[in-house]
Amino acid sequence: MEDFENTEDEDQVMAVVDMDGYVEEIARAVTEELSPGTNPSDLYNYCTKEQIVGIVEENCLGFSEDDEPLINFEVFHTIFNSVLQRVQNGALSKLAAEGYLECAWDDEINEMIFWLADESADKA
Repeated sequence: MEDFENTEDEDQVMAVVDMDGYVEEIARAVTEELSPGTNPSDLYNYCTKEQIVGIVEENCLGFSEDDEPLINFEVFHTIFNSVLQRVQNGALSKLAAEGYLECAWDDEINEMIFWLADESADKA
């Protein structure tokens, strides 16, 4: 992965020949971005390996003759950001389900919004 990130040709197309290894590398990179030092396997509580494979397959440029997803630098970042967003959304949803956050859909911005739960509501 690091060789790919340091490539001089960002348009270079590469085949993902080891999907399990690629998924683990994406999980490591996303985990390091969110919480350095955390075990990457913790990420799978919010985004499964199968979901990451789906994100890779949905965003790849196509498939090689050997049915391997083809990616370039831009696709790598799209995959990374999609997994990152899924993990963040999962964590926020979990916090809302546990009562730490409140949430609602905002029609004006067309997004889910979150805010800290009012602790006094639990004491009423």
